[in-house]
Amino acid sequence: MKFLMIILLVLAVIWLWRTKRPGLPLSKKTTPTASNPLTMVACVHCSVHVPAGDAIPGKKGLYCSDEHRRASEG
Repeated sequence: MKFLMIILLVLAVIWLWRTKRPGLPLSKKTTPTASNPLTMVACVHCSVHVPAGDAIPGKKGLYCSDEHRRASEG
């Protein structure tokens, strides 16, 4: 019984020592950085969402590819 108490005491001291030391992270968790979300638009032809910067403009709206623009407008 004494041996178990000594082990628990040693583990508690080690845990307290590690949590109180500045500069030593217990885990290497990284906080996600907030990035600017992309604006997504739906293709008029197939309804697939693509980033607004990658969308192809057409007469009836925005498209995911030039092939869909031609198929919808042609």
